[in-house]
Amino acid sequence: MTPRLRRPRHPRARKWCAATWLVWAVVIWPLSVTAVGTDEKAPLRVVLDDNYPPYIFKDAEGRLRGILPDQWALWEKKTGRRVRLIATDWAEAQDMIRRGEADAIDTLFRTPEREGVYTFGAPYAEIPVSVFHHETISGIPDLEALKGFAVAVKEGDAAVEVLKNRGVAAFLTYPSYESIVQAAASGTVKIFCMDDPPAYYLLAKYGILDHFKKGFTLYSGSFHRAVLKGREDLLAVVEEGFSALSRKDLEAIDRKWMGSSLRPSVPWRTVGWAMGTLALLVLLGLLWIVLLNARVRRKTQEVRKLLDESRRREEILRVTLEKHELTLQAASMSSWDWNVRERCVVRDASWAERRGLDPSRSWEDLRTWIDTVHPEDRSRVLARLKDHLEGRTSHYEAAYRVRNADGAHHWILDRGKVIVRDDAGKPVRMIGIETDITAQKTMEARLRLLTRVVEQSPLSIVITDPAGRIEYVNEEFCRLTGYRPHEVIGENPRLLQSGRTPRETYRDLWDTITRGRTWQGVFCNRTKDGSLYWEEAVICPIVDESGRIDHYAAMKQDITARKQLEEQLVQAQKMESVGRLAGGVAHDFNNALQIIMGYAEVALGLLDSRDRVHRMLNEIHKAARRSAGVVRQLLAFARKDLIRPVPLNLNEHLAEIHRMLKRLIGEEILLELRPGEDLWPVLLDPSQADQVVANLVINARDAIERSGTITLETQNVFLDGSRKAGPVFIPEGEYVRLSVTDTGCGMDAQTMEHIFEPFFTTKEVGKGTGLGLSTVYGIVKQNGGWIDVTSAPGEGTRFDLFFPRLRSDAHGRSGGSDRAREGESPRAGETVLVVEDEPLILGLAQTILRDAGYRVHAFNRPSAALQWVREHADPVHLLLTDVVMPEMSGRELWDYIKRWRPDVGCLFMSGYTADMLAHRGVGSEELHFIHKPFTADVLLRKIRRILSAKQITGAMSP
Repeated sequence: MTPRLRRPRHPRARKWCAATWLVWAVVIWPLSVTAVGTDEKAPLRVVLDDNYPPYIFKDAEGRLRGILPDQWALWEKKTGRRVRLIATDWAEAQDMIRRGEADAIDTLFRTPEREGVYTFGAPYAEIPVSVFHHETISGIPDLEALKGFAVAVKEGDAAVEVLKNRGVAAFLTYPSYESIVQAAASGTVKIFCMDDPPAYYLLAKYGILDHFKKGFTLYSGSFHRAVLKGREDLLAVVEEGFSALSRKDLEAIDRKWMGSSLRPSVPWRTVGWAMGTLALLVLLGLLWIVLLNARVRRKTQEVRKLLDESRRREEILRVTLEKHELTLQAASMSSWDWNVRERCVVRDASWAERRGLDPSRSWEDLRTWIDTVHPEDRSRVLARLKDHLEGRTSHYEAAYRVRNADGAHHWILDRGKVIVRDDAGKPVRMIGIETDITAQKTMEARLRLLTRVVEQSPLSIVITDPAGRIEYVNEEFCRLTGYRPHEVIGENPRLLQSGRTPRETYRDLWDTITRGRTWQGVFCNRTKDGSLYWEEAVICPIVDESGRIDHYAAMKQDITARKQLEEQLVQAQKMESVGRLAGGVAHDFNNALQIIMGYAEVALGLLDSRDRVHRMLNEIHKAARRSAGVVRQLLAFARKDLIRPVPLNLNEHLAEIHRMLKRLIGEEILLELRPGEDLWPVLLDPSQADQVVANLVINARDAIERSGTITLETQNVFLDGSRKAGPVFIPEGEYVRLSVTDTGCGMDAQTMEHIFEPFFTTKEVGKGTGLGLSTVYGIVKQNGGWIDVTSAPGEGTRFDLFFPRLRSDAHGRSGGSDRAREGESPRAGETVLVVEDEPLILGLAQTILRDAGYRVHAFNRPSAALQWVREHADPVHLLLTDVVMPEMSGRELWDYIKRWRPDVGCLFMSGYTADMLAHRGVGSEELHFIHKPFTADVLLRKIRRILSAKQITGAMSP
C-alpha cells in the first residue's frame, strides 16, 4: 500500500515538494524504469505459511495481508526483481521448497534437524513459543505438568520436535494455527502450543482470549529466511535486498500491523504558539532563578545531609554484604557472576578455594572452571548450561563434582540464571550460587547402601511404629508370607498369627521391647494362603535423639525346614531307642523262647493229645509263639529283623492273600480289591508284605463297629517332590502306591500324631499290643518306602504306602519253589555237627535231630568242633551253628571246617538282630539261616532242603 501525500500549505514546503518531484522525474524514475525494463529474470518464488497473523493472513477477499507481504513488496521495489508469494499450509510449504517448487522459505525457525536441509539467513524477529491452556485447567507451569496431556500443534511446526525431545508424547495435529484456535473455540482443544503473536491475534479474533491462559514459554525462536543447501547465492541476494531496506520503513510496516500510539498531528500554527509560549516561560524562568538562588543555598545544606545519609547507608550496605558473605560461607555456599561475552567468571574466595584456585584473584576464565569439573560430569553440566543459555530452560541447575588442589572431589549443587540478554536474545550476563553438598551426597550414598542391604537381605525385616502398626516390610517378608507391601502397611503383625504360638511368648515379647531391650524367640505363623511356617525373630526398639522409642524393628529368619528336621530327628531318636531296646533283649529273649518252645514241642510229642498235661503244654507252646511274634514285630519296627526282599507284584500278592484276609475280618465287613493296571514291581519281602497288609486290615476291622467296607487299592504314581508324608516331603520319583481305606470311626489330629509310636494304642487293655502300626512303619521305612495317613472323626481312615518302583525284575521270585522244596518229605541218616554255646538249646537241637534219624555230634565250643573235624575222617554233611559265640563266629567256624570238609553245608541260627548278624557275615541272601525261636518242624524242613539241594548239585557235577 502507498501512503497518500497531503499537499503542503506553507510556500517553502511547496518549493521543497516541487524540487523533490523534479529529482524523482529526472533521475530516479528513469533509473527505475530502466532497471525494471532490463530485468528479464524469473520472479522469486517465496513460500510461507498462509495463516500467521499479523505477519501474514488472507483477508475476506483472499488477498495476502500482513507484515511479510508489505516487507516483500518493499524488497521487490528496492531490488527491482519481481516476487511471487506462495502462501499455503505450513507442512505443504516445507514440502514445496524441498520439491523445488519454491526458491526460498520465510518465517522458518532454526533447528538442528533443519540445519541439515536449509541454509539460513540472519534472524529478523524473536518469536516466543508458549503453551496455552483453558481456564478450567488449574495451571501448567512447566513441562512436567504438561506430560500426560494431549497438546494441539500445527503439522510441521518446530515446536513438535522440541516437545518430543522433552518427553511429551501425545499430540493433536492440525493444518494451521487458525484451525487449532477454531477447535479451541468449539471446546475440542483445551491445551495447545503456538507462537505468541498468532495465538493472541486468533484468540482475540474468535472472542476466547479471556477463556485461555498462557501456561509457560516453551522457548523463543527467531524467524529466518532460508534456501535449500547449495543455493547460498540466492540467499545472499535475498539478504542483501533486506539489508538495503531502511529501518524506518520496516518500523513503519510493524507499526501499521502491530499498532502504535495515537498522537494527533500538530499544525504549524500551533507549533508557533507553542514556541512563543516557551519563550515566555524561559523569561519567567530566569526571573525564578534569581528568586530560587537563595532557596538553593538552603537546599545545599539539605543535600549535604543527604550525602551523609548516603555514606551511612553505604556503610550499612557494606556490612550487609559482609554478612551475606559470612552467611554463604556458613552454608558452604559461594556466588559467581559470569560475563558470557568475555567468557570471564567473577567469583568469591570460597568458589576458588573449593577448586584449589588462587583465592586472591577475583575472576577466572571459563576454561579454568570447565577443567575443575569431574570428567564424568562435564558433558552433562555443559549440556544443561547450553540449554539455559539458548532459552530452553527457565534456569540452570546441576549437581556435579569438582576437583580441589589435592585431587579429591567435592559434590556441589550449582544454580544460576541469565539476567541480561542483548536485543538478539543472546545471553550477556549470568549469575548464580553454588552449594557444597558433599556431606549430603555421602549420606545419600550410605542411605542407598543401607536400603539395598535391607531390601536384599535374606532375613525378613519388618518395621512398626510404637503402637505396632507396620510401616515397612522388605522383599523377603513378601516372599515368605505371600503378602504385598500395600496389604500389610498400617496393619498389626498379629495378622500373621496362627494360634500355635503360646500367648506367653507375645506377653514376654512386649514386656521386653517396651522396656528398651532386645527380644529373641520363635513364632509359628501363617502365610497369606494359610500355610504354617516357623521363624526365628530378633525384635529390638529404635530410639530417637531424645532416647524415646519411636519404632520397632524385627529381623526374622525362616526356620521351617530346620523345625521339620528337628521333628524328624526326635522321631528317629524315639525309633532308635525302641530299636536299641528290641535289639538288646532280642537274643536272650529268643534263646529263652527257643528253649520253651522246643522242649514244649518235644514233650507234646511224647504225650497223648487227650492228656491234660498235653493241653497245658500246648498252651505254653502257643504263648511262646505269640511272644516270638511280638519280638519279630519289635525287630521289624526297629528295622533290625533280617529280611529277604524279592521282586514282588503287589497285585498278584494281594490276590493270593485275599482269601486269608477275608477270614481275618469276618463276613460283616466287605473287603474290596482294586488292582491298578500294569503295576510296576517293587523290591519287598513277601512275608513283610503279608505282615503290613494284615496289620492295616486288622486295624481297619477294629475301627468298624458293625458293618462297613475295607478297600485295598494299588496304583502307579509319579511324585514331583511336593507330596508330604506327615511333615516330610517325599522325594521325587516313581512309586507304587498301596492304599488301605476303611469306613470306620476315624481319628482326630492328636491321635494321628502318635499312631506310629510303639506301644501306643486306642484299644482296650488286652486287645492290642500297640505294635501293629509301628511295625508297619518300620517295615515300610526298612524297604525305602513312605507312609502317610489321612483321617477325620466319623469319616474313616486312609493309609497310603509308597514303595519305590523296581526298575529290573530279572531275578524273578523264588518263593514258590522254596515252599515246594520245604514241603518235601524229610529223609535222614546224614551227619550233622551242632555247635551252640547255650547248653539247653544245644541239647534241644541234638534231641530233635536224633529223633529225626540224623547222626549228631554236638559241641558247646567252636574249638571243640574244629578239633573233632581234624581228628576224625567221618563225613560231615551239614553244620548247624549259632552265629554269635565266644571263640569265633559261626561264619568263621564254617570257613575253617571247609578246609577239611569242602562240601559241608551250613545252617546258621541266632536270636540276634539283622544288623548284628550282618556284622558277622550272615546277612547275604545266599546263606541259609533260621531265626530263633523256631519249631522242630521248621528246623527239619530247613535242614532237609539244604541237604537235598546239595545232592542235586552233586549229581549235576561232572
